[in-house]
Amino acid sequence: QEASLLSGEEFEVFVAAVLQSHGFVEARITGQRGDEGIDIETVELVDGKRVKGFVQCKRFKPNATVAFHHVAATAGVFMAHKKFLVGRIITTSKFTKSAQDFASRVKLAGRKLTLVNGMQLLHQWLLDKPDTI
Repeated sequence: QEASLLSGEEFEVFVAAVLQSHGFVEARITGQRGDEGIDIETVELVDGKRVKGFVQCKRFKPNATVAFHHVAATAGVFMAHKKFLVGRIITTSKFTKSAQDFASRVKLAGRKLTLVNGMQLLHQWLLDKPDTI
């Protein structure tokens, strides 16, 4: 809930810091208008290889939900940017069932779209569980 009190920019900085503190080689905030829904560009090591990804941050009030149309729009961005092998939507709140179902079906030639809800982010930050992001 605390993260939902941050501004959109502050939430992006917070998410980038969490990613970097858990081993991401890079978590660069794009900070641009017209970023096509890519708030943070990431680089992580997977099996010794550098893997490029991106994060779309959704700072919503705790009782709000990230809906299907948000996930579908991010999936479209993911399809358009082939350099990214991993896409993530990270929110302060939660995802609707239709959004979760859709994201689970997004399979783009070995590329993966992952949803991270507020509780998973909290566990990542507080409990040091890097496998949740």
